[in-house]
Amino acid sequence: MTPRERKILIILAIIFTLALLSAGLIFIFRDRLTRTGDFEAPALDSSARTGFPSDLSADLSYTKMTAREDYAIFLCATPRLDGDLLTLYFTSPPSNTALLKFRVFSPDGTLLAESGLLEPASYLESIRLDHLPLAAESVTLKVMSYTRDTYLSDGAFSLTLPLTRASL
Repeated sequence: MTPRERKILIILAIIFTLALLSAGLIFIFRDRLTRTGDFEAPALDSSARTGFPSDLSADLSYTKMTAREDYAIFLCATPRLDGDLLTLYFTSPPSNTALLKFRVFSPDGTLLAESGLLEPASYLESIRLDHLPLAAESVTLKVMSYTRDTYLSDGAFSLTLPLTRASL
């Protein structure tokens, strides 16, 4: 065998090995590459109401907050805590293009509650907290948006809001 033939044989062996290795990796990871059946779309919040809330108390400071050009929210800038119920009138106006949801955190980062998805032109009057922020004077609201067709993240932002407590 000449040196040239030996070189060609080595190159062919390397190509064959790489092809075999590639085929093996594709076989091993094919489920991850083609998995579509396991995805379940997140649920819409069953407590959401259609439209805008009306006749709100002025002390709740219901206001609009624009996150981006294509979506905004309305909510109480001073949500009210009554027992384990946080009233905030979180609203997704009809002009939004994304689905929204939010999480409520205590000042130390403990997750207190999480909403389901809200469609545009709907609102959630209040949410029940899983844990009570005993001495907390504020909560952090993390607002997340998702594309309507794929449910992929469309951005997020956080707000820290002062709490008011219902009179006993």
